[in-house]
Amino acid sequence: MAYVQAGKVRLEYFDVELGDRTMVLVHGASSSARIWHSVQDNLVRAGIRTVAIAMRGAGGSDSTSSPDDYNPETYAKDLAAALKAMNIESLVLFGHSLGVATVLSFMKEFALEFDVRGLVLMAGGASTGRPSPTPEQVAEVEKSVDSPPTEEETFRRARWEPNHIGLPPNVRDELWRNIQNNPRERTIGQRIGERPDMTKVLSTLSIPTLVIGGDADATVPIESTLRGYLSLPVDNRHLHIFHGVGHFPNAQIPEELSRVIHSFVDEQFPDLTAENGPD
Repeated sequence: MAYVQAGKVRLEYFDVELGDRTMVLVHGASSSARIWHSVQDNLVRAGIRTVAIAMRGAGGSDSTSSPDDYNPETYAKDLAAALKAMNIESLVLFGHSLGVATVLSFMKEFALEFDVRGLVLMAGGASTGRPSPTPEQVAEVEKSVDSPPTEEETFRRARWEPNHIGLPPNVRDELWRNIQNNPRERTIGQRIGERPDMTKVLSTLSIPTLVIGGDADATVPIESTLRGYLSLPVDNRHLHIFHGVGHFPNAQIPEELSRVIHSFVDEQFPDLTAENGPD
């Protein structure tokens, strides 16, 4: 692991540097950069450098004290600052779950400052927005977050495990600890924060964009993922649906996901194709 100063916060990241193409990986709401471990191991063999960045409050990254700091717009600002600090200019950007909203916020505000060659949007839905919550809704979320779990950690871990079976046991343990240690402010902010409608951003993307989903996703219905795909310009959109896979292809079936990503990168960016292919 390493750290980069991204404006006011220091972010943890994992950089598998071997490869002449760069893909930046953005995780989802309760997760951390460790969820990309096996995908990174697979893609390095395909000549793709991957940089997995833990958003503020996740993993070993700095946390801040206000729930208002935890939203896709703030994460996008942190991401842009981190990429500038690491001198990453040309890249493919990959967002998972809430990371899709972060990536789209990045494209809305910072795309002109970077050479973003393509996007991968996985299990993020249609990004059609969410209004500001009422005071009653805020109070309900705060009460829920502050209430002790109704089940023992052993049982919660047992339900979580099958969706992350593609990660090595030690990495699963670390990711689980990251999730359990999420700051209260991060959990609240992500649940109650207003989300702008990103449909217009999707409709104006002029770069190759791959949408990925699992038809057994119980977190973001596959119908929502497909609506996001249909919002993209026809000439630039690509789709891959995994059968029988849930919300976490990066942790459940990382080898299969990596093959899809490798094919997308090689097909869409032949000028960046490395001489060495996957094993």
